[in-house]
Amino acid sequence: NRTKGTSEESAWVARPRSEVRADTARPVLSWPQLQSAVAVAHGSLRPRAGLAFSWRELFSRWQLLHRLRGGGFSGQCDFPPTLQDSIGGDGPLEEEDPAVDCFVPTSSVGVLDRGELLEVHAQEIDELRSLAKKQGSLAATDFVGNENQHLLAHLRAESFDLQRAAARLADTAAWRRESRIYEKAVDSSWQLAEKELQGVLRYKQAGHDISGRPVFVEHVGAWDVDAVKAAAQDPVRLATLVALSCELLVAMKRPAFVADQRGVVIVMDMQGLGMRHITSSALIRGFAEVSRVVQSFYPDLMAHVFVVNAPWVFSALLVAIRPFLSGETLSKVHISGELPTELLHLLGGPEQAEPMLARPS
Repeated sequence: NRTKGTSEESAWVARPRSEVRADTARPVLSWPQLQSAVAVAHGSLRPRAGLAFSWRELFSRWQLLHRLRGGGFSGQCDFPPTLQDSIGGDGPLEEEDPAVDCFVPTSSVGVLDRGELLEVHAQEIDELRSLAKKQGSLAATDFVGNENQHLLAHLRAESFDLQRAAARLADTAAWRRESRIYEKAVDSSWQLAEKELQGVLRYKQAGHDISGRPVFVEHVGAWDVDAVKAAAQDPVRLATLVALSCELLVAMKRPAFVADQRGVVIVMDMQGLGMRHITSSALIRGFAEVSRVVQSFYPDLMAHVFVVNAPWVFSALLVAIRPFLSGETLSKVHISGELPTELLHLLGGPEQAEPMLARPS
């Protein structure tokens, strides 16, 4: 059942067919109203009349609206019947409630052949190189890794618009000089700090997938939230430390047979995720700065982002972080409430995947 609101604040709304009930006293939420309700749930706004919804109803309605409006993901979302049937319920939403799966079809989990792209777009790459040299944004310290791949990544990030790609190259060069990331990458004190952050954020370079791409695994659900909050108190330093790991991933030598000479497969394990992960403004600010740096200055680095073992609370986390994620990034995200078959295949099968995905001690 779908209705379209008549006011400017209204948006497409939905309720599942199984939930057409006689008790229609509760209003169907519009998109802006639902965003307000999420803010109420986070304690940042006072409740508005008529918006006294339980967490279960709030999340169920958000999920259905998100699905109806496209969701920003390239795949389809399947919502567990038990969660759909809970709309209108007043009971608390417990940790054991079912997760939400949003996963793209297997056909979209492919490997980009950047060698072929270098040949196809050789002229655009040469033109961008000329523009970059004229504007002084292609010095040895203005990029990491292969120069041609660096240029191709900026072209792809700007849909092969030469002027926009050149402007983005200039922004990348300016940030690298201001942050002095190239110096910090070889500074032992910064290397030690980045290694310490690995323990705080529970991430590791876990090996390679069957196509030779590095696999970067982060166990978000296993965070000591207080320790992560402390690390996020200085968002700029946090983003710089994460950038150091990006430097290593981009600079990593890959065999010549590897088709994707830049892309990285990222796995975000959400097992153990709770409300404490999403109610800290310090964490949100830290995530925003990290996202800005990685997406802006390391374009086209993420080949796939697998969000696995996602519990119900991930829906709220997505509300909080989605404003900081570009459409390009969202198009590469695959979300599952378990370990999807597609990921296990990329990692070489369950036996090979197990040690790669194991939580660090």
